[in-house]
Amino acid sequence: MALCDQAGVTPRIGEGGRSVQTVLALVAAGFGAAVMSDSHRALRRVGVRARPLEGTSTTLHVVWRTNDGNPLVERFRSVLTTLATSDPAGSVD
Repeated sequence: MALCDQAGVTPRIGEGGRSVQTVLALVAAGFGAAVMSDSHRALRRVGVRARPLEGTSTTLHVVWRTNDGNPLVERFRSVLTTLATSDPAGSVD
């Protein structure tokens, strides 16, 4: 959890949580704010309001074993490659 100093400029780490539910509970209790992925918006909690951060982006890194012959791994890589090539900001190495 990041809290700001009195000038509202420098974040001060006050509390932390090991799980999403703990972080949401801390926010709901008034211990500050948290930056989380958009997928956590579905975990609605009384006292917590999700807001998008404009002008932000995320880089996703995917790793796999080079000798993994699992067809699901290959399919997943294929889907990621298709998505990355259809999105100018995306890339798959």
